[in-house]
Order: sequence, then C-alpha cells, then structure tokens
Amino acid sequence: MRSSSGTVARKKLVHEINSIPQEYIQPLLKIVQVYRESIELKPAKESLKQGLKEALTGETFPIKELWK
Repeated sequence: MRSSSGTVARKKLVHEINSIPQEYIQPLLKIVQVYRESIELKPAKESLKQGLKEALTGETFPIKELWK
C-alpha cells in the first residue's frame, strides 16, 4: 500500500504534467524514463559484468576512499 505522502506526491506530479503544453510532453517523458532507469537496480549479472569491466580497465578506487 502506498503511503499518503507518496499518493499526494503522485497527485501533484500528475497535476504538473497536465499543466505542461502538449508539445513538451514527449521530451518530459524521455526525462522521466531516463530518471527511472537511473534509479532502478540492475540485475546482478549486469552489475557483475560492469564491475569486472571497470576493474579490468583500471576504473578503481583505493579502499580508503570508498570508506569516506
């Protein structure tokens, strides 16, 4: 079940979207899709592949920096 604050936020978001001129809806949709994709957790296999690629190409950080 959604929290009441989440429901209120969704209603406000829908209101804002309905206030946008039609010609700007497509670009807004793309922004929302990119945002959603950026916050979704990737499958473990994909994350592992990405981590291995970064390690092999030297895209690493010292442990000390990771703890900060």
